[in-house]
Amino acid sequence: MKSRNHFSEELQAFAAEYLRFDFEKGEIYWKKRRGGKAKAGSRTGYVETDERSGKKYRRMGLGGKEYREHRLLFCFHHRNSFEGFDIDHIDQNSLNNKIENLRAVTKSDNSRNAKQRKDNASGVTGVSWHKVREKWCAYIFLNGKHIHLGRFTKKRDAIFRRKLAEIHYGYHPNHGRSKNQN
Repeated sequence: MKSRNHFSEELQAFAAEYLRFDFEKGEIYWKKRRGGKAKAGSRTGYVETDERSGKKYRRMGLGGKEYREHRLLFCFHHRNSFEGFDIDHIDQNSLNNKIENLRAVTKSDNSRNAKQRKDNASGVTGVSWHKVREKWCAYIFLNGKHIHLGRFTKKRDAIFRRKLAEIHYGYHPNHGRSKNQN
């Protein structure tokens, strides 16, 4: 994926002078004291909870702008901005910023590696019980569109059809897994 570097020379110079990137651990540290609470050797930023998704992300302020740690790590590691792309946490742990756990993806691809929703009643993403027809329904979302995969008497048949669709449409193997499955 090609993208021009959007980090200003000033930001790059600041990072070179003040920041130490540990790509294996997925963490950023201060190289030297910068004022306030920032001490040399201490971890940068703070953990915030995204209001929309409920996920926790590590954030930091640089040059009057706020950045998520995983984006900075990924972009400085690859020396590219990847503007317009999401940076996906492969294992779905939004605080695991190890470089091998991050990948640049489109918004659509990122949604194909989402955890199971908390309100899921069937235990399987894309499978639900249809009360009126008394059948299991399988469905999948693709590019914002709901695709009906069929109705089934047996839940296992609906699950099987959904899993086939995930493979066919290129969903990540982690998609729809609950916390206990990771």
